[in-house]
Amino acid sequence: MKRLFLAVFIALLFSGKALAFPPTPPASSGGSSVDLSEPGPIGATTPSTGAFTAVTQNGLTQYFYGQSLADDGTVTLPTITVGAYGNVAIGNDEERASFAIDTSGNVNLMSYSDNITANADTDGKFCIGTSVANPVVVKNRLGSEKTVMITIWYK
Repeated sequence: MKRLFLAVFIALLFSGKALAFPPTPPASSGGSSVDLSEPGPIGATTPSTGAFTAVTQNGLTQYFYGQSLADDGTVTLPTITVGAYGNVAIGNDEERASFAIDTSGNVNLMSYSDNITANADTDGKFCIGTSVANPVVVKNRLGSEKTVMITIWYK
């Protein structure tokens, strides 16, 4: 039975009938900060940056961010009203983390690579939350521009 379920799941996944990921957003126009706190409708992007896509279903919203982020560039995440869970991947598997965010903006790192920090603005690190604040501000302090991919599920 487990093999049948797995076979059906894989068939759906590769048939295109499973959840489709959003298209790749356009390249940054040189801006170094992005504010995701005011999303548009499903599939929308912010007019100034083209940086994110939001999908809401059954009251749960999922944000996708995928852009180059300059050194010292920031991304402001949406305001968390109940709780959030997220993942971030930086560069070509250079850094990564799984994290949770509470309503006060405190980031709890669950698994993370060496150059990730939370609730602090630390040079040489990728900062998920530069302080405890809601909305959370993510900041690239790794020393150079990096491609950043963030997915957050929140309510």
